[in-house]
Amino acid sequence: MNSRFVCVSCASLAAALLGRPLTPQQTPIASSLVITPAVAIATFDSVWAKIDRTYYDTAFLGSRWKVLRDSLRPLAARANTNAELRGVLQSLISSVGVSHFGLIPHELSPAIAGASNAAVSGEAGNIGLSLRLAGNELVVWKVDTGGPAWANGIRPGMAVKRIDKTPVAADIAQLAHVDGEAVRRQARLTAVMHANAQLAGTAGDTVTIEIAGARGGTKSIAIARGPVRGTMSRFGNLPPLNAVVDVSERLVPSPTGPKRIGVIAFSVWLPVVARDIDKAFDRFRDADGVVIDLRGNPGGVAGMVAGIAGHMLDSTYMLGTLIQRTQVLRLTANPRRVSTDAQPVKPYSGPVAIVMDPLSGSTSEFFAAGMQGLGRAHIVGETSAGAALPALMERLPNDDVLMHAVADLTDSKGRRVEGIGVIPDQVVPLRASALAGGIDEAMEAAVRWAADQSRRSQ
Repeated sequence: MNSRFVCVSCASLAAALLGRPLTPQQTPIASSLVITPAVAIATFDSVWAKIDRTYYDTAFLGSRWKVLRDSLRPLAARANTNAELRGVLQSLISSVGVSHFGLIPHELSPAIAGASNAAVSGEAGNIGLSLRLAGNELVVWKVDTGGPAWANGIRPGMAVKRIDKTPVAADIAQLAHVDGEAVRRQARLTAVMHANAQLAGTAGDTVTIEIAGARGGTKSIAIARGPVRGTMSRFGNLPPLNAVVDVSERLVPSPTGPKRIGVIAFSVWLPVVARDIDKAFDRFRDADGVVIDLRGNPGGVAGMVAGIAGHMLDSTYMLGTLIQRTQVLRLTANPRRVSTDAQPVKPYSGPVAIVMDPLSGSTSEFFAAGMQGLGRAHIVGETSAGAALPALMERLPNDDVLMHAVADLTDSKGRRVEGIGVIPDQVVPLRASALAGGIDEAMEAAVRWAADQSRRSQ
């Protein structure tokens, strides 16, 4: 597989980095930087040509692409600032109508000194919580017990009404009236990612969260952001992303003795997490079951799927097919037969569950769909993002970076994932009441399933 393929849900990436999503409905990041007509035209032509050369859907290119160029190129020529040019480019790339098309402004690019360096040097901050939708309500999903939010009394299950000056609850409520199920679903996802992005910023700065009171009314809590937990990591032209690996184990009672279930959660598919995941599989090689938690994981480096799947597959099984314009690539597992301390081992053969949610995207979907199609993993939770296209990241003449899809994906059963998502074998919707009671229902269901499978195999 092309090691340059980056598969990060574009809306997730933009929301995480910019504090707002770069979608056709949103204004690109503001920039008053003046650009010359020559740079504007060169940038527009570069975007158009890269997509014209590489996009897999030649029917779309043949029917509309030249018309879009001819109508939008004059607008690009009149752009005086990067902000104006980005607006034109967004109109162009959003017309393709699939995921993994977007712009990363050069202000956030690793090659530009400044903001990105601050993130890598440890100055990036957050308050240690994550938000999700439970029905139509924006609620606190997870809280880091060592983070600022926990110290300020924020707990799972609390309903969030406002973040700083943004009435997030009211904004989400309006989305119930959006026409079209697919459009409404994507709009809800984008709104949640936007809300989560607003919680991040610079360590030491303050964010104010308004939460619903238990007996009515609301309460505002000002929280100073603390250091980011995990490792800020770069790959290629991606801006810094926060990589966290959490490994734990559960003991589930059974008539024949406790069942040991290993739990591996990681936040993004970047090389920096690979070693910790390898060590986790070494630790759980004799476990009664393994649960992989990909909730909130937007994707990353697609090539990592082969190695991670190889911890659980004993042959070069096909996980999926990448259909490019001129070739078809098979994504196959790479069975892992050597441990991290160079000892011969066999891939893990016990039951595997994967937990997903609507913020699981891209490479996470490649992996889960492939493992599900092979019958090697039981998917628990909620349907994933449906943003599953391999993409390339390329720098433009104005120094921004273009993410553009270059292939379609089908899973190990030939099913398309883009726009559909990975559909769980066991649907476990998020409920605020369970969260408030300290119960992670999707994780509990995955652990129980793994333990039950282990008992049945004895």
